[in-house]
Order: sequence, then C-alpha cells, then structure tokens
Amino acid sequence: MQRLDRWSEITGKLTQIRTKKHRTVITVGNSVIAVDDLVSSELEEAVGREISVVRTESGYRWFTGDEE
Repeated sequence: MQRLDRWSEITGKLTQIRTKKHRTVITVGNSVIAVDDLVSSELEEAVGREISVVRTESGYRWFTGDEE
C-alpha cells in the first residue's frame, strides 16, 4: 500500500474500495493507495470507471472522465 506525494496524481480504473484500520484504501489500476480523507461511500459510484486521484496540500480529490 502506498500514499501519493503532494501534487501527485494516479489515473486508472477503480476496481476496489475497502477500509483498513480506519483508512480508506483503493485499488486504481495495479496500485493500492491509502486515501485517508476520502470517504469510501463517496467513491462507490466510481467503481469500474476510469478515475483520477490527486493529492493536494489540503488532501485528496478524485474525478471521473465525465465531470463537467
């Protein structure tokens, strides 16, 4: 499991969301990422879709390709 550095991004298909020791852990492509401040229930709608996850100075943000 890894964490993104600040101002890093990962893009790929979101295939799994789980909670491990009070942390949200997601699988994007072949990477398993701890995204502490994202709520798993908010990400559920994106499972099976291509997403981008960005870590900023204030936390993680996620986007899908169909955001306007």
